[in-house]
Amino acid sequence: MPLDPPAQEDPPLPPSGSRRALIMEHEKAIVEILAEVLAGEGVKALGAPDMKNATMMLAAAVDRAESIDLIVANNVHGGAHCEPLLDWIRASTLVYGD
Repeated sequence: MPLDPPAQEDPPLPPSGSRRALIMEHEKAIVEILAEVLAGEGVKALGAPDMKNATMMLAAAVDRAESIDLIVANNVHGGAHCEPLLDWIRASTLVYGD
């Protein structure tokens, strides 16, 4: 009979200034930007040829903490929330670390 895997502990809270902390600080704006990209409204603003490339560009930029402020400053136009993508951002920051 196989043993159950050990219970995973919650990840430690990020230090101030970390990528995850920065993403959480700009959570609402990032959700709005991602929602626009998925709706096709933010594709041209990001300078991408299509929605798939725009989403990939935005994901790559979000992954670089220094780019988040610039994205937020240049691309927030208001919009709907997109929780599944925000969850993806949170998960990816845990996978790739701070």
